Amino acid sequence: MSQLKQPQQREQQPSQDNDGDKEKYIKPTNIEIQLSKEKRQMCRDIVKEINNFGVSQRQKLFICELLALELEDREIGVAFNDAVKLARSKLKDDIIVETAPKKKLII
Repeated sequence: MSQLKQPQQREQQPSQDNDGDKEKYIKPTNIEIQLSKEKRQMCRDIVKEINNFGVSQRQKLFICELLALELEDREIGVAFNDAVKLARSKLKDDIIVETAPKKKLII
């Protein structure tokens, strides 16, 4: 029977500095600090394409929530999802749709 490999977890490493209690954490190396003009334009194009689908406000918030789940930095993702939940709670839930009364056919 083959054993499944457990995913390697990133461990915190104690700092070698004279800071004492501070700990050093391994950060992902593929996070961009600033986006180039081309990549920012690509992001704008993606947003434009999403809007071309005619999505509602609630759908946009849900898309934001799903994108936040894809972030590598968990703290940022949690903070982003908290902001989305706050925005979602401010949307009106009690939307009343009025329908016109049906006309009667008189013979």
